[in-house]
Amino acid sequence: TNYEGFIFYYYAKEDKVYLVKYYGDEPFVTLPSKIEFSYNGENKVMGYYIRDYAFNENKKVIKVYTDKDSLIFGIGDRALFACYNLTSFVVPSNCEYIGYAAFSNCNHLYEVFNYSKLEFLMGSSTHGYIAFNAKVIIKDENITSKVVDGNNGFIYYLGSEYYIVGYYGNSESINLPNNISGKSYKIASDVFRENKTIKSVQFTSGVESIGAASF
Repeated sequence: TNYEGFIFYYYAKEDKVYLVKYYGDEPFVTLPSKIEFSYNGENKVMGYYIRDYAFNENKKVIKVYTDKDSLIFGIGDRALFACYNLTSFVVPSNCEYIGYAAFSNCNHLYEVFNYSKLEFLMGSSTHGYIAFNAKVIIKDENITSKVVDGNNGFIYYLGSEYYIVGYYGNSESINLPNNISGKSYKIASDVFRENKTIKSVQFTSGVESIGAASF
C-alpha cells in the first residue's frame, strides 16, 4: 500500500501492517497516526510497525513527527540508522519496542519526545541508541520542540547552548548567521558532511566552535 510518501505492507497471515519504506525527500516528516485501506473488499483501520531499514541512511530527514497516541507499535532494527540530519523524533504512547541500532549514527538526534512506557537515558546505547546523542528527553506534551527551523535553510537547537544542527538548503554559497536570537552558537558535528552542493561558506564572529567532520 502506497500512503502519503510511505510504502506500507499488510501481512494478512499475521493481520499486521508494516511501514517498509519512506521514499520521500521532505526534511519534515509526519508519520500517519493510523492506516486506512481496503483488503479483499473489507475496509480496515489499523496501527502499524516501522520495519527494519525503513528510513535507513536517509540524509534528508530532519524531524519526524507523529501524534502522541499514534498507533505505532514498534520500531525495527536499523530503521533510522545513519540518518545523519535527524534532529528530533517522537516516540508515541503505543510504541512497545525499539530494535537494534534503530537510531545508531543519528549524530544530531538531540531531542526525543517519549510518550511511551520505554525508559530512555541520555548517553545510553539502549533502545537502539535513540538517546545516545540526546540533549533533552521530553515527556510532557505541553513542552514545545527546541529544534526549530530558522527559515533560512538552517535548523537550530535552542537549549542551554545554541547549535546549528542541520541544513536543508541547496545554495552553492552559504552565509552563516551572525547570531541565533541574539546569541552566539556552535556548529554541531557532521552538519554539512553529506552536502555535495556547497562550495563556499562565509563565517561570522557568532560561531563559537565547529564540531568534528562538520564539512
